Amino acid sequence: MRTRSRSAFSVPIGYQQLNAARLPEILKIHRARQLLQETDLPIKTIAQTLGLESPFHFAKAFKQRTDVSPTQRRRGEIRRGLGPV
Repeated sequence: MRTRSRSAFSVPIGYQQLNAARLPEILKIHRARQLLQETDLPIKTIAQTLGLESPFHFAKAFKQRTDVSPTQRRRGEIRRGLGPV
């Protein structure tokens, strides 16, 4: 797979580039997925754990990145044709 690297830290991920600037965001979303699946923590607590002040901003960012809301993720709902998120 060819990549056009703008940074020494870029690696191909599907059709997107992961670079050092986006890594903290991606790691937070990954951790949020884990917490939503493996715990019964309230979404507000998960947002605070990840360093976000507002559960609204957490939910908005999570949905933008994963195409499902935190509540949908917790329930195991998926988008048609996309498989588990």
